[in-house]
Amino acid sequence: MEIPGLGPVTYDQEFGWYRSSPIPVRVLGGVARVFTVEGYDDDPSQSEVHEAISAFLSLDESVLRGRDVTV
Repeated sequence: MEIPGLGPVTYDQEFGWYRSSPIPVRVLGGVARVFTVEGYDDDPSQSEVHEAISAFLSLDESVLRGRDVTV
């Protein structure tokens, strides 16, 4: 099975979730992390899950830096 943004995933029968291969995460400095997704099959809004995954993976380290705000 494949989840958009995560690629091929495997189902873990013990825990009932899908698990990705390690994926580089830009916001974490490119460190590869494994993602788990629970409840995917029953989610009526899978497209929103795909959007959230895409949004998270598109972030870079700049979002973790404080920004000066002038009021």
